[in-house]
Amino acid sequence: MRKNGIFALSFLTFVVIAFCSIANARIIYKDINSISLRTNFNFDYESITNDGVDDVTYSNNGDDGSNVYTYDNKSYAIESAEWFRESTDDFSIGSEPKVIVYLTTNDYNYDASSSDNEYYYRFLSSYNSSNCAVSNATFVSATRISNESLKIIFKIKPIKGTYNPPTTAYWADSSGNAVWEPDNVLNSGYFEVSLYRNNNLVHRIEKYNGTKYNFWQYMTKEGDYMFKVRTVPGTDKQLVSGKPSEYAESNAITLQEGEVNKNGQATSDTSQGTRAGWANQNGKWFFYQPNGTMLKSNWTKYNGKWYYLNANGEMVTGLQTINNNQYYFLENGSMITGWLKNGANYNYYDTTPGSHEGALCKNSWVMFQGKYFYFDAQGAMAVGWKEVADSKGNMAYYYFYPEGTTTGLFGYMATNTTINGFVIGADGKWTGR
Repeated sequence: MRKNGIFALSFLTFVVIAFCSIANARIIYKDINSISLRTNFNFDYESITNDGVDDVTYSNNGDDGSNVYTYDNKSYAIESAEWFRESTDDFSIGSEPKVIVYLTTNDYNYDASSSDNEYYYRFLSSYNSSNCAVSNATFVSATRISNESLKIIFKIKPIKGTYNPPTTAYWADSSGNAVWEPDNVLNSGYFEVSLYRNNNLVHRIEKYNGTKYNFWQYMTKEGDYMFKVRTVPGTDKQLVSGKPSEYAESNAITLQEGEVNKNGQATSDTSQGTRAGWANQNGKWFFYQPNGTMLKSNWTKYNGKWYYLNANGEMVTGLQTINNNQYYFLENGSMITGWLKNGANYNYYDTTPGSHEGALCKNSWVMFQGKYFYFDAQGAMAVGWKEVADSKGNMAYYYFYPEGTTTGLFGYMATNTTINGFVIGADGKWTGR
């Protein structure tokens, strides 16, 4: 009986210890603070139409030629990848197809001395472009499905290709009405149309958005008239990815002396002729007004974008000072508005329509997404503690959250909080307490 009593006590002790061990065990998560994916998407429209669109390939062992890959990441791995199809135009010239990638967490290599605990990697509740990097692509969104599963959507660079020429080009009548029919598949919606008399250029229209044009005002002399038309890139994306098509040529119509337009715009038989719209000459872009005059030292708004032509009539790019304001123009010449990363700094170009639109914000406050930002005399976004003049010109200390101290948006003014012991009021000012 004594032996049995000892056995019963020992068993009870074992159960209690086991229960305490289980009770003391914890689940410990290690957050995955950043995501990094690399991509290899390099195809043009011709390769897609000839071979079809292949499935998205992926790898977790580095660059082995897959479309999406990681480098032996310890915390997460690619579980699957696929195209995110939204419409039949997803794979046309200038389009930026989207890709969905599903990630899953890897096993956590925990310390054996703490083996009673359970260790797991987990994804954050949200990611953005600052902590989710996708090389050679543009981040769109990241959605956490669970602690162990994350869905990422990004879009690749625009598909390149050559447009098809219009299928037909003809004169609707002898009064200068030119008509053409665009290709149904590879059609940008923009055309370059040139009028010829006796094989000499009379007038050219570049990046014309339409399928008919009346040349009657330029048909002022007798001769044989015909026109050529080709499909050209027109939008910013198309200019980057699309190449002009071959020309489609119309039939010729002959006008005698008594049939020409006596009140039209006279032109000479030169190789230049007259132009309207954009023209590329020796690698530089110029803009001609409808009357054929080159625009100089002035602005023009084309397809919703602002451009500036300097004193020589050349389209400007990069950082430019115009009328004591600084503006930034992309490589295609269009003026930017909003945010621009400049090295380690962030600049903001005015988005308010009007005379100051596009100007670099300096010594000024900007409200963005309901938060206040300040930009110094060089246009750099303020971070950390800054002494700034308020609306009445009084100097006060403000705190602007540096990158990495907030989730998502950063650089904005702190309010109703305490930073390192310094109390900040509702107006963002350090109260002095």
